[in-house]
Amino acid sequence: MTYEEKLIRAKLYADKLASGIDPISNNAAPLDSIINQPRLSRYFSFISEVLKEKIFSESHVNPLPSQKSQFSISKEAISSIVLSDEPIPISNLARRIWVKSEPGCKHFSHRWATDWLITQGYLYLHEDSKKRIPTTSGTKLGIFQELRPSAYGNLLVTLYRKEAQQYILDHIVDILALKGIYINL
Repeated sequence: MTYEEKLIRAKLYADKLASGIDPISNNAAPLDSIINQPRLSRYFSFISEVLKEKIFSESHVNPLPSQKSQFSISKEAISSIVLSDEPIPISNLARRIWVKSEPGCKHFSHRWATDWLITQGYLYLHEDSKKRIPTTSGTKLGIFQELRPSAYGNLLVTLYRKEAQQYILDHIVDILALKGIYINL
């Protein structure tokens, strides 16, 4: 395996780990797995970006961060996104979408999805806390909140069941259109 191939493989592994996927088995890691810790996920995303820059510099193509193109994803890429059988936070799903997006494009933001879910009546924005809370329709769709222990005390986390994850993927064109991003699938 060449040096460049090793860099590409390492980036692929970092992308999968950042998305909560075991890179060896290609299965979603259990929700309580260390892989799904938000801090580790952010570090794996950072490692992926560093490796991406290294790969581009090795191939003498070095796009500057300001040169990132608008978010873009293909129909085939969307269909290859691995949904978690276990409920996951929206940020985890957003990373899974971004990992499959076109190289060099902006990240898919979890806020794009939650903003759209608010317009559809599945979430509402709490006036005081500004947190996105599932409505009755959202709960029926598979969005719910759960109290989770953390290093900072118990946190109320909004989770998305597999059905809700699929719903978001099925409506990605609408989600992107709300942000002025138009793609043809």
